[in-house]
Amino acid sequence: MERLYASIPWLYAVLALAFGVTLAWATPPFQMADETTHFARADAITFGPAGFAPRDVEGRPHMAAQAHQAVLDAVSRAERVKFHPDEKVHAADLDAADRLDGRMGVFFAGHAFNPGLYLPPAAAVAAGRHFGWTVLHTLHMARALNLLAAVGLGALALALAGRARLWMFAILMLPMSMALAASVSQDGPVLGLAALAVALVSRAMAADRPLTRGECLLAGLAVALASM
Repeated sequence: MERLYASIPWLYAVLALAFGVTLAWATPPFQMADETTHFARADAITFGPAGFAPRDVEGRPHMAAQAHQAVLDAVSRAERVKFHPDEKVHAADLDAADRLDGRMGVFFAGHAFNPGLYLPPAAAVAAGRHFGWTVLHTLHMARALNLLAAVGLGALALALAGRARLWMFAILMLPMSMALAASVSQDGPVLGLAALAVALVSRAMAADRPLTRGECLLAGLAVALASM
């Protein structure tokens, strides 16, 4: 039983990657929760701070950002199918028509967000721009990199956790947790960071001792990044 308990982080990594890759590949383009906005944000981040500008919309502050027009066109088509079963977007259409070229557009990225949590999908977008990938191929790579980041954080949290390891494993393997990890979204890494903070507290509680200075700093950093 002790060996099984110790193997939970590895078991999680194998199962989460297997389920996550299946979800990332099988889910239709941009049909994960809020994936259209998150993917456009990841694209905008590749242009650096100069690509963002604050604007007022009906008296409320919003962040305008530049992104590839191919991404914005693909996002617009995906948004049209929501709640409209008669509308269809086929993967072949995205694969044939949309490549990350030099055409640019502007969209509203919403309120302030933590760009650090978008670095994995942003890296995929930067690679897609460099190699001339289609939006669909870039989306799949962005999902894969986001999955690796989320699963890596989750596995680290489980390795450090004390008595909460089994419960954390169950939460991280929930269908919604896996769907967020396998999508282009900041929510997957946020779950991993939250699990890491809980794991450090659980580790100290299991040893019946206070948190060390290093554990306090790491837990505080995880909470800060997750809440930004």
